[in-house]
Amino acid sequence: MNKEEYQRKMAELKANHTPAQAKAYRLIKPVFVSIACVFLLLFIALIIDANNDPKHKQAEVKESVQTKELTSKDVGWPEKISSLVVHAKPYSIIETEDYSFAGRKRIKWFISAPDANNYETYLGTAIKAAKELAISNRVNQANVIIEPSPKLVGMGYSLAIVTYTVDGKGNAGDVFDGEYWQAQATKLPPEPLRVKVAEIWYENRSNFQNTDGMTDEPRMVKFISSKLNIPESEVHMPWIDQVKLGM
Repeated sequence: MNKEEYQRKMAELKANHTPAQAKAYRLIKPVFVSIACVFLLLFIALIIDANNDPKHKQAEVKESVQTKELTSKDVGWPEKISSLVVHAKPYSIIETEDYSFAGRKRIKWFISAPDANNYETYLGTAIKAAKELAISNRVNQANVIIEPSPKLVGMGYSLAIVTYTVDGKGNAGDVFDGEYWQAQATKLPPEPLRVKVAEIWYENRSNFQNTDGMTDEPRMVKFISSKLNIPESEVHMPWIDQVKLGM
């Protein structure tokens, strides 16, 4: 049907309506429009009520939390790491070093954990500390080092070293490598006497320097032997052999 035929038929229909029919149509039309509007408003109200239902919101929150937990457990909190936390011992922070750069927050914590005394407790303590400190300080990378003594910080006698990279993007943060955790520790604690020898050595080394800037070790050994009242043959520094945690 073309446009002209349509217009002609509409004109015929209007011409055939009686005045009474036309009046009835004008009266009934607003009623139908009003009914349609009421049903539309009811439908909209039902949708809004469903979205505001506490059960609906709780389900959304629960799903979001479960998704986050799953991601955390599967990716950033693997079983080999999380299982060691049960061995963690109390720790205290000795020193903090900020090695951040613009756009990437990285902090190193030197800690003491006197009750840790084996591979599992060293790693568990350092891992727990790294996780807690990373969260509380909102860092991209947390580096935790357990030292045998506050006097030996940074001297190379670390009992455990754990690095937690929160976003899995390494030191620089420019490329995702998926390596969230790096961990290593010694299996045995150092001998207390050797720790004491090292403390005295580094406290007094500046007093036993030769003209070439090197430490006069024979004199240093005699000094420590006398101070601790032990034979010179027992003046030895700690030996720390760290083992990397296989991931």
